[in-house]
Amino acid sequence: AYKKVANKVKPVTTTIPAHARIICHFPEDPLLSLPSLSPQPPEFQPGTCLTKECMQDLKIFENKFLWPEECKLAAQVLSNNELALA
Repeated sequence: AYKKVANKVKPVTTTIPAHARIICHFPEDPLLSLPSLSPQPPEFQPGTCLTKECMQDLKIFENKFLWPEECKLAAQVLSNNELALA
């Protein structure tokens, strides 16, 4: 399964033409379009897509790894983006 020396691919030094160059630019800062989070997240309020049963299935509030405020923050992030989850 090894290549023979005769089949070796040898790189060639060259320049890329201007019309073939990849220019990466962001039209806007993606962080500006994110919804804001409060420093003291509220208790979970069920929404249209993110119901109480969905949160129980995710087991965020039963998690022993996160602090209670972090659980509320995770619930707030999911609530802010619930239409993306549907």
